[in-house]
Amino acid sequence: MSTLKSGNLKFARFLFFWRSLFELSQEQMADRVNCSARHISRLENGSSHPSRSLVTAIISAFSLGQRDSNHLMIAAGFLPSGEQKSVFNIHAPEMKWLRKSMTLSLKALDPYPSVLTDDINDILMVNRGWVGLFSQIISASVIENTSNLTEFLFSREGAGSYISARENTLSVILM
Repeated sequence: MSTLKSGNLKFARFLFFWRSLFELSQEQMADRVNCSARHISRLENGSSHPSRSLVTAIISAFSLGQRDSNHLMIAAGFLPSGEQKSVFNIHAPEMKWLRKSMTLSLKALDPYPSVLTDDINDILMVNRGWVGLFSQIISASVIENTSNLTEFLFSREGAGSYISARENTLSVILM
């Protein structure tokens, strides 16, 4: 008897959830993604592993958004595709009200270091406290070229060299 992998069970729960939410039978689901109902059944009980193309077909069949698509891809053991970039742009003209609001919030938080990031931790805005904190220990050129907070915090050129047990901390975050 084979043991079931926990990753398959995560995907199985997601698949069952979405199929139930859309009130589809396994046969209807199989028809939408062009596979057999038996394969859908085996995916839902965790005894089968989906291919990347099948996961993509399931995402299309349910018309899932970016976040839900990423969760389904990760549960299936695949990295989400890099094609889906956030459509939110704080620098767009119609977001002037938000920029102004965030600027006021960051100024109000001075002298406490504060940073505004997007969904993938790209830095959108920082306040003077943040720049002041890191400019004491890191060169100005590194700070000016910083675009992603996670990379900055764990890179050896950035703040990562000042974090004790950096490798252990990074491995816990990645888990």
